[in-house]
Amino acid sequence: MEAKKIALAGLGLALVGKRKISEMLKGLDELPENSEKELNEFFEKLVEEGEKAQNEMNENVKKLVDEYLDKLQIVKKEEVQKLEERINRLEKLHEQNKQ
Repeated sequence: MEAKKIALAGLGLALVGKRKISEMLKGLDELPENSEKELNEFFEKLVEEGEKAQNEMNENVKKLVDEYLDKLQIVKKEEVQKLEERINRLEKLHEQNKQ
């Protein structure tokens, strides 16, 4: 099994919560036989929950970083690039008007 999938499953287990995991496990216990298919489906649900949690966490971290950068009034690289492009356009326009 891929290390990434195992890590995501672990993250899913950690973030899904005890109640939700208990519900998932209860569903498996009620099956007459835990076939490989059901176990794979269970694992895939955990991986899916882990990916979802990771995406949410990434979005939250990005949002927090953006908020702190705004508070600190630190200019982002994208903003500098936009200003450079604008300056270049204005310089070209200025040169054209001089002629």
